[in-house]
Parts: sequence; C-alpha cells; structure tokens
Amino acid sequence: MLMKELLIVGLIIGVPFLIAIIIRSVGKKTLLRDYEKDYDNLLHYVRDCPINGGNFIFISTKFVLIERYKCRDREKLDVLKRQFQERFSAFLPPTVG
Repeated sequence: MLMKELLIVGLIIGVPFLIAIIIRSVGKKTLLRDYEKDYDNLLHYVRDCPINGGNFIFISTKFVLIERYKCRDREKLDVLKRQFQERFSAFLPPTVG
C-alpha cells in the first residue's frame, strides 16, 4: 500500500517536471531559430539596403530589438554593428574627442 502511494506521489511530481523540461527545451530551440532568422535579416539590411536616413533609423531599431535576445552572439553582432557604422557613417552623429 505504501509503495503504491509513493508511486502515485512520484508520478504527480515527476510528470509536470518532465513536461516543464520539454517545454523549456522546445522554447530555447524556437528562440534560437528566431534569433538566427532576425540576424540573417539584419545582415541583409546592413549589406544590401540603400544608404539613406530612413534605412539608418530602420536598421538602428532592428539592432535594438535583436540585442534583447538572451541567446545572442555578441561578437557577431559587434562585427555587424561595426559594418553598419562604417557604411552609414554619414548619418552618425559626430563624436567628441
């Protein structure tokens, strides 16, 4: 009788825990896939969009949004941001110093 109760308690505790682990794993994969898609789009914008003020604001906004991802690759984003700054340097405010 005690074994049966322990088994039931174990199932009650274990099954939701297992479901939570599976959901978290799927969520991380989905988040990573979304990040990679957004990074590829941003890469296309930086390299292929015409240089004008509207595109500068649009791409700057995309950088702000993509930096919110927890799974971001900071080195790749820094390189891409440097390319963006070099390409759109006419629209950047002057630096002091």
